Parts: sequence; structure tokens; C-alpha cells
Amino acid sequence: MKILFFQPMLKLFYKRVTCPLGLMSIASYLNANGHNAVICERFFTDKTPEEIITENNPDIIGISIVANQYLQDSIEISEAAKKLGIPVVWGGPMASEIPEEALRSGVVDYISFNEGEETWLEMANALKEGKSFDDIKGLGYIKDGAFVETEKRPFIDLKKLPPLDWELIDPPKYFQQYYQSQKMLYMYRSKGCIGRCTFCYNPKYHCSTFRTRNEEYVFDEIEYLINKYGMDGVNFSDDLLFKTEQEAIDFSNEVLRRGLKFYWGGGLRVGIIKNTETFALMHKAGCRWFLIGVETGSPKVQKEIKKYFPADKIKETFEMCHNNGITVIASFMVGLPGETADDLRETVELAKGLKSTVLGFQHFTPIPGTEIFDKLVEEGKYKPLKTLEEHANTFFGEKFSFNVSEVSDKELKVIKNYFQMRALLFKSEFKDDTDKHLFAKIAKNAFIALSGHGILHFVKSFFFGLNDFLSAVGVILHPKIRKKYNLYFFK
Repeated sequence: MKILFFQPMLKLFYKRVTCPLGLMSIASYLNANGHNAVICERFFTDKTPEEIITENNPDIIGISIVANQYLQDSIEISEAAKKLGIPVVWGGPMASEIPEEALRSGVVDYISFNEGEETWLEMANALKEGKSFDDIKGLGYIKDGAFVETEKRPFIDLKKLPPLDWELIDPPKYFQQYYQSQKMLYMYRSKGCIGRCTFCYNPKYHCSTFRTRNEEYVFDEIEYLINKYGMDGVNFSDDLLFKTEQEAIDFSNEVLRRGLKFYWGGGLRVGIIKNTETFALMHKAGCRWFLIGVETGSPKVQKEIKKYFPADKIKETFEMCHNNGITVIASFMVGLPGETADDLRETVELAKGLKSTVLGFQHFTPIPGTEIFDKLVEEGKYKPLKTLEEHANTFFGEKFSFNVSEVSDKELKVIKNYFQMRALLFKSEFKDDTDKHLFAKIAKNAFIALSGHGILHFVKSFFFGLNDFLSAVGVILHPKIRKKYNLYFFK
């Protein structure tokens, strides 16, 4: 059967497009089992959805929706498919979080929950044999006006999946400049995370499990991309790159054994790597960055979100990275439920005291299906969005739209904007062994993303980004709040 997968386009955004890894995995699995799956990356084409669908003439269409920013384009694609009488299936984390809203929109026929490889294979086989989808595990649909969710599908053994077919896309189109890399790509070696953070999609989507792919396939893909396309960097998109210190050691040793020359990094939890010698080994093998979700410096708030790491352990991990030439990109959230001014002071002081770090602050916004979302709804503190259009216009973490803390909206905005402005004013803080031109590369990536899809997209996304910049600059207009939280630039 012919399956057309769409990676929808981000609207009003200034970040580079990344490889559609989930779709690549499903398409590779389908093609290995006798079907014909192709991927259309909307960002790289000026053709309308109707033109793309007509050219490919698929039997069924799949759309990956990782986050709400993809919803607007996904709706447009789905509407075009429905006009042509082709069934539409949505998948990905966001689709799994709002299945009934999507199905009742009238433009979506099925929701594929969680992982899609086996679900899609069974759908393709059923289509070929003229059978119904009704009993396929891991699907949602509307029948006789009622929302139906079939039996939950067990997790697949990732080691049994075939290697990703990188010829499904054009890898050079996805190259980014990042740290010492000029041609960095996103890849993955695992799915899931052992954490149970109440604000995260992982406990429901991955059931807080951690599973790895066939490691030989991962290294073969890296070697292939280096040799054929000149790739020199990998940003692993895994929620958690390594579950244990031994995994990190084994991975680094394999990079060195194969003689692979590339820089890499990914997501890490505090406390997994306990020895500075391991960080030294990873640096020797090309590791130059890690993303660590710190979220808050308040023990009280940490307990609320089920992510408790003592401040001394956090600082220890950051210091070991710093001492071994590895930059840590630390993520924080402001506006968490019940957060007070004292809690925020603890967060600010922790953030300012961390070594070798780029600090990213986001506004807390509850994600449907998470523990914290359900609790806020139950307590009457949050009214769930009801339509796809409402979800499409909500920028989780990027824009301030919700506050259940005990701190004013203005103070939360000033704290977030202070750290954005601090990064721009004091770029020297982030110049270490990893890269002296990181921010120039980030700016170049943003410009490419802005200009990559026509003048209208450029103008809209430029003003979207300009608004963020001006908000950051506006932090200087609030001296009382800066004093309250010790938000000084030159002190």
C-alpha cells in the first residue's frame, strides 16, 4: 500500500526544522515489510497539500504532531486529504494528548496512540486486505457518535526495528551549526525516560520506561551519515540519552573504537554520571553539550513536580561538565503551581550559580494528559481547551498564557526575560572549550528558519521573534522587581 506521511510545518516560529525521526522509523518499518511509505517535509516545499497528495496518490495519510505548534498546518493538510477522500491518521505526543478533540474536528479519521510502527503495519495490511481497523490495538476513532479507544498496544522491542532509512529524507537540508559542528543532525538511540515528573508527557506516553535501539544500527547510521554527507555533529533528541553511567562509558568507547569524528550531546539527568572520569571520557569521544532539566531550585516545588535533586548534586554535575569542557544547557520553569516569591529566589540563585551553562527559562503551561494537568482541572484551577483551534493558538512555554503560582504575571515575565537578556549581554559567560561562536550559530540557524519558506513566513516569524527580543530588553524597565529577585547585570 502507498502511505504518505507529512511532517507539518511550524507556523510563526524561528527554530530550524529537525529530522522527522518518528516518521522515519515508521516508514522504514513499513517499507521493510513490503509497503511503500514516503515522507513529505512541508517546510521544504511550496506546493499546497492538495498538490502533494494528488502527485503521490496515497491510500492513506499519516501526520506527525509532536507539539501544538504543528496543529495549524496539520489541520490544513487534513482538510485537503478529506476533500480528496483519503483517510487521515494523526500520531505523535500531541495527537495522543487530545484524541477526542482531534477526531471530533471532522478532519481526522483515526488517532494512532503512542508508538506507531506496529499499529501502522497492521493498518496497511488491513487496507490491502480490505479489512476494518476496528480491532487494531492502539487506535482511537469515532463510531456511532461515541469516542472509541481500542486496546492499548504494548511497547515494541526497539532492538527488533530495522535501521532508519536516511534516504527517506534529504539529510543536508536538516544540517545545523551547533557548537563545534557545522553539519549537525538530530538522531535518537532510545525512547522514554525513567522520570515521573508531573508536568511531563513521558509518564503517560512512555510509562516512565527507558528502551534503547539496536546500538550497532545507531553507530552504523552515524558512520553512514559521516561518510556520505559529511555530518560532523549529532544532537540526540532522546528524552534521556543514558540511563546508567555504564551506558555512557560503553557508548563513548564504541565511538573511539570506530574512530568516528563528530561532536555530540543530548538530554541527561542529574546524578546518572557520578564520576568526573566518565565526563572526561565522553569529552574525548566528542561530547560537547548536555541538556539538563533543572526546572526549579526550590525543594518544596521539586517535591510537587516529583523531580527532586539537591542543589549540591545539581551543582556537582554542572561542575564536572565544566571541568571537562562540556557545556550544560539548563532548563527552568517559572509559574509552577503554588510557587512563591521565596521559591523563585531559590531558583534564581541556583541558576546564577551554575557553571558552564546556557540558561533557558520557560513559562509553565499544563500539558493535557499529565498528572499536574489533571490535578489542576480537578481543583478547578484550569479550564481545558476544547477545540483544535484553541490548542493551535497556545504556545506551551514560549508565551505567557497561564499562571497558577503565587507570583504576579509581571514578575514571572521579568525573571524569564532577565535570563534571556543576560545571555545576550554576557555571551562571554558561555565561551568555553566547546565553541566561541555558539550564539552566532544560533542566530544563523534562526535566520535560515525565518527565510526558508517565503517572504510571508519570514515577516510573520520575524515579528514573532522580535516580540520575544523586545520583551527581553524590557526587563530593564522593572528595577523594583529586579531588586526583589537580585536580577542584576553588573553586580
